[in-house]
Amino acid sequence: MAMITKNELKNGGVSYRIQAVTTLLSGKQKAYASTWRKPEGMTEAQAKKEAQKYAFEFEEKIKRLSGGAIDDRNIRFAEYSKRWIEQSRDSNSLSHAVRSEEILEEVNTVLGSYMLNDLTPSVIQRYLNSLKKRKRKRVRAKATGLSVYASERVIV
Repeated sequence: MAMITKNELKNGGVSYRIQAVTTLLSGKQKAYASTWRKPEGMTEAQAKKEAQKYAFEFEEKIKRLSGGAIDDRNIRFAEYSKRWIEQSRDSNSLSHAVRSEEILEEVNTVLGSYMLNDLTPSVIQRYLNSLKKRKRKRVRAKATGLSVYASERVIV
């Protein structure tokens, strides 16, 4: 919840300081602040209501910038990976997004149910060790009209 503080200005005006605090994945807190100034002719009750509306919009903006959650540690890996895919889709190519979704679908079958703060290096290492035990099959495909071979590793 954003904190709203009313400030009386020297010129007789009124401003409201809005402060929202987020907890990052690392556990550190980061504060964001903004100021909303009361326009002339607005009553005190209207100004307070508008400041609350502005504070709500400001906090929602901060949530979007921080990945949609104020405290990302208290969500499951599957939810976090879904948010990551949505955020990175605009900055990456379509093929990268599709491949990332395929990989995360595989990873989420094992790690998706873990809360982020419960993921430890030993849990991840066990998952990586299980991947090494699986058989891998090479698939080669020749593009029509080209003499270049594309090679891709497929997990079976």
